[in-house]
Amino acid sequence: MPEGLKKLLEPFLALSSGKRIVVGGVALISLLAFAALISVANKTDFRPLFANLTSEDAGEIVKKLKEQKIPYEFSDDGKAVLVPSDKVYELRLSLASEGLPQGGGVGFEIFDRKNFGMTEFVQKLNYQRALQGADARRQLLRRAQFVFERRCGEHAGSVAKAGAHGVRLATGPRI
Repeated sequence: MPEGLKKLLEPFLALSSGKRIVVGGVALISLLAFAALISVANKTDFRPLFANLTSEDAGEIVKKLKEQKIPYEFSDDGKAVLVPSDKVYELRLSLASEGLPQGGGVGFEIFDRKNFGMTEFVQKLNYQRALQGADARRQLLRRAQFVFERRCGEHAGSVAKAGAHGVRLATGPRI
């Protein structure tokens, strides 16, 4: 046994067998607690990407996530697709630009269908559903705009102004 290791183990070997068991148990419990802490810290936080999906929409969304090699899970009831929390808004925007999900929400397109036997009550009910669907879409657009502004800043564009040859443009703010 090397000298350095022998000097390190001497105090431990000098203990009685009962104390060695206690020290070994404390070391083992500390090691297990540290391993549990590391595993909890490395666990990915999954958030809902979309909920109440039709099976067709869920299949298309999962296909797109697999293509992009993004980890995903399903909720306990199987009606929501969960993705890492840091990618939720980015994925919603990219999937929405591809027209996904298609069948989940009801908006004013509900009036595109011709139902001649529809009562006034059903029409009012459909109108309320259409308003709620439009409101949900507006909320999604607001969130998307917030994410865009947060990433790009409030003023993400610039304007170039050219004058006639020899004309100087004023600089600085105008009041």
